[in-house]
Amino acid sequence: MSKLLTKRLARSLWRTKLRLSAVIFMVAVGVFAGISFGTYANASTTLYDEIYDGEEGVNLADIWVDNPSGIWNDTESVNLCESITNQWPSSEYELENCEPRLILDGMMFTTTAGGKEKVIPAVWHGID
Repeated sequence: MSKLLTKRLARSLWRTKLRLSAVIFMVAVGVFAGISFGTYANASTTLYDEIYDGEEGVNLADIWVDNPSGIWNDTESVNLCESITNQWPSSEYELENCEPRLILDGMMFTTTAGGKEKVIPAVWHGID
């Protein structure tokens, strides 16, 4: 029974080349997606177990303070870090370091070969 259905499916698909190519494409995409997700799952299995492993750990931020309405100057940033350090509760989680950084959306201008000025979106890091 299964063999007969497979033969009928093959004949049906072979009659319309568009349908055949669509089925082959969908199977290829499914196989590619399965291999990609499987490889990612295999690679990331131990990733999160080892992130904070060891004495030094890694340089990942646990808490971000975002100020979309303005920019803190250097003095305000240092005062904010000192305030957070002083008010940090006593628990098993310690505040090891507070580091002020500036990340600002901006734009750059460049001149094309034709002499026109072109705007390029930019993100500025660490400029006070």
